[in-house]
Amino acid sequence: MLSEYPFERRLALELEILDLTVSAHPLALFADRVARLREKRPTVRSIDLAAHVGETVYTVGWYVTGKLTTTQEKKELMEFVTFSDEWGKFEVTLFPKAFQRLGLELRRGKGPFLIRGRVESELGIPGLVARDIALV
Repeated sequence: MLSEYPFERRLALELEILDLTVSAHPLALFADRVARLREKRPTVRSIDLAAHVGETVYTVGWYVTGKLTTTQEKKELMEFVTFSDEWGKFEVTLFPKAFQRLGLELRRGKGPFLIRGRVESELGIPGLVARDIALV
């Protein structure tokens, strides 16, 4: 029975078997690493992005899904990515130049990722335009 395992082991098994965690957010598996990262560099929680529209911020997220697409005019590849943190989901846009630089980084794993981007709001929903993304 999974409940008999220590918390971290249970989360790791859930992630391995189900490709998701049901007992807690997957970032809980990396709590120490994420805490050290957040001590070195202030990060913004997903629920606080709206308060930072127009600013460049750092956030930490777990890869949820991505959608590749092309620009209308030049047919260049770009990607819309959904990440989550312990407080919710947020969208990150990788325009063509950023996608060329950062797209492969997203294929290295599901997270945790440190994301730096400019907060923009569309229809009242904040999201990030990626400047940097790194698996941590």
